[in-house]
Amino acid sequence: MPEATHEGRQMLGVKVPNGLSCDESFRMFLEAGIHARERGGPDGLIYFISDLLWAQREGTGLTYGGKKYTNCDVKTALSTGIVFLPLVNPDGVRYDQTTDSCWRKNRNPTNPVDLNRNFDFLWDVNTAFYPGISSTTGTSNVNAETYHGTAPFSEPETRNVRWLMDKFTKLRWFVDLHSFSGLVLYPWGSDQNQAFDPSQTFTNPAYNGKRGKIPDTPG
Repeated sequence: MPEATHEGRQMLGVKVPNGLSCDESFRMFLEAGIHARERGGPDGLIYFISDLLWAQREGTGLTYGGKKYTNCDVKTALSTGIVFLPLVNPDGVRYDQTTDSCWRKNRNPTNPVDLNRNFDFLWDVNTAFYPGISSTTGTSNVNAETYHGTAPFSEPETRNVRWLMDKFTKLRWFVDLHSFSGLVLYPWGSDQNQAFDPSQTFTNPAYNGKRGKIPDTPG
C-alpha cells in the first residue's frame, strides 16, 4: 500500500491472479482487521485464501462444517480474480496484543479513529441521519468507540483502502470480515433494507435527516 500507518507500518495487500494479467480483470475484494480487537478476521481470511490455492493445486474440493464445495467451485471462486487486504489496522492490532485492552481503533497519536467510520460513505452523520441515532453510526466525540475522525479519509489506513479500490476499477464484490459475532450482514447496514424504490439511495439528499429510523416510511 502507498502510505505507512501512523506508527510507520506497511499495510500489505495481495492479489491472486490465477492467470489474470491486468488489474481490470479482478472482481473481488476481501479485507479484514479494521477493528483491532477482532483478531479472527485476518487469520480467517489468510486461511481461506490458502485453502482455495491448496484445493486448486491438489485438484480437490473443500468442506466447511457440513457444506461441501467441489473443485469446480474452487476454480470458479479463483476465476473472479481476488484482491485481499488481510490487516487494515496493524497499529491497533499491535497495541491490542501488547496491552490486552480490547482496543478497537487505530493509533492516531492525537485522537484514535474508528477506521470503519472514516470512509466518505455517510461520514457526515449529523446531516445524513435522523437526529438522536447518529452516535451508533459515527460521532465527532473523540472519546467514543465510533469516533469518525476529522474528515473522511483522514487516516492513512482508509486512504490505502481507497487507493486499492481505485486501482482495481472493475471490482464487483466486497466482503469486510469482522469477528464480533456470528452474523452475515448485507447492505444496507446503516438503515432498513429495501429493494423496491430506486430513489432511496444513500446519495439522495432528499433523505438527509431521515435515515436510520426503524421502522421508517419511504418518502
